[in-house]
Amino acid sequence: MGKKLFPILVILNMFAAAASADPISFTFVGTRSGSLNGVGFSDALITFSLDFNTGQIIGNCAVGCGTGDFPNLATFSIPGFASGTITEVAGVNICGSICSGFPTFQTAQFVADTSFAAVVANPSLIGYDLRSSIGPLVSTEAFSVTGQIATTAGLLVLPPQNSVWTFTATTVPEPASFDLITLGMLLILITKIVMRTRVKHRLF
Repeated sequence: MGKKLFPILVILNMFAAAASADPISFTFVGTRSGSLNGVGFSDALITFSLDFNTGQIIGNCAVGCGTGDFPNLATFSIPGFASGTITEVAGVNICGSICSGFPTFQTAQFVADTSFAAVVANPSLIGYDLRSSIGPLVSTEAFSVTGQIATTAGLLVLPPQNSVWTFTATTVPEPASFDLITLGMLLILITKIVMRTRVKHRLF
């Protein structure tokens, strides 16, 4: 009986994992000067965004967790100037107890492959899990991090400049109808497994 139930338990566990994962959007907004393909901009509002899934976030956020780094996933936008997709690897991290050098024991960071980082330090991040909504949180500290970021709109160059970033995470629960469809499909699979085990039992 245990062997017959095992495939069913595996399927139910898969459904539980899928049901617990939701789309989540991360944004970091700050004022920066710089250039894009050699064309300068001054004190412009720049937004870095990344859409992800809570079920794919890795790690314990009390220590450190994140999305991992992926190319062509994050975007940037400068209203009235330009926008595009970041073609190099980038991701969002929560730096927990391993980052004790920061003003708080947890900071939210948007990090690009060039070592550019938009950093938000805020006491509200203590105990925060990257898999949930929060914000907008304004950093209590200004950080100056330089970078040259490859994008579909050209090379985004951000020279040294103290900047205060704002971090927001917003989850978007999957529609109930999607969960019902998924559950229905799993029930069909379970029924087929049960029927097959019954047929085998009668044959033997």
